[in-house]
Amino acid sequence: MLLLLVIVLLGASALLAASETALFALARMQHTRASLGEAAAKAVDSLLRHSLESLMVIIGFNETVNVFAECLATAFLLSWLGPPGGWISVPVMFVLVLLVSDITPKTFALGFPAAVARLTARPLAAVALTLHPLARFFVPEEPPPSAPLSESEFKALVVASEQFGQVASPRLPTDTTLAFPSTAAIPTTSWACFEPRIWSPAAWSRHRRVWSG
Repeated sequence: MLLLLVIVLLGASALLAASETALFALARMQHTRASLGEAAAKAVDSLLRHSLESLMVIIGFNETVNVFAECLATAFLLSWLGPPGGWISVPVMFVLVLLVSDITPKTFALGFPAAVARLTARPLAAVALTLHPLARFFVPEEPPPSAPLSESEFKALVVASEQFGQVASPRLPTDTTLAFPSTAAIPTTSWACFEPRIWSPAAWSRHRRVWSG
């Protein structure tokens, strides 16, 4: 009986781990989400609408199931092998949880996120909808501020844009000292800022005049 419960709990843990990966893999797969069917697509949208709360619910259930599985497996091995069973349960459950309940289901979910979502999205959405108010107590109200971009980091991005893009000449020398105010913070930028179409010669000339004061 204990062994059967351990197997069932490991299967539930595998489904939860696969659901976590599939859910956030589908966040950028609009076409795949549309092909899930109306009910499953609505469930995925509901989970992604409150992504942090949903993630906390899924991981919380997953960890709870793993703890119960490990406790029951230890009890089973103790009743079967005696005191040595307690020592044997540690490496055995470590390997089983890692392979059966983590690596394998997440790898499968990356390859087949739609199949996993069709199976688990609707029950998870129903449970998460109930527990979202509780999960909000553990979610920060505001996202943490991003770190400012330093002058050396900006120069490194310019060099990278020259190597991987094609920044047209004239370009800003990387050893040029930029006249940034000592108290000013440069906002975090992205690689899209260094597309060749944006950084044309005219744009470089204009920004260089701004930097030189």
